[in-house]
Amino acid sequence: MYGPRVDAGRIVAIITPLIAVQVMLIAIALRDLTLPERRVRIANKVVWAMVIVFLEVLGPALYFMAGREPE
Repeated sequence: MYGPRVDAGRIVAIITPLIAVQVMLIAIALRDLTLPERRVRIANKVVWAMVIVFLEVLGPALYFMAGREPE
């Protein structure tokens, strides 16, 4: 009556890899940020850590594109 039935198992199967990728991106970005030799642009490391964690997928992308100083 209300359209196709949504299977919870199917939703979990789709969302789980997306969450795993998101967590990996955050972990990789935070690991890179905490390296002692790493220098950042625009703000300090604490601000970038908050951007990475609170903006989820967008935060790590911003960090890798705009936040890191060239090596």
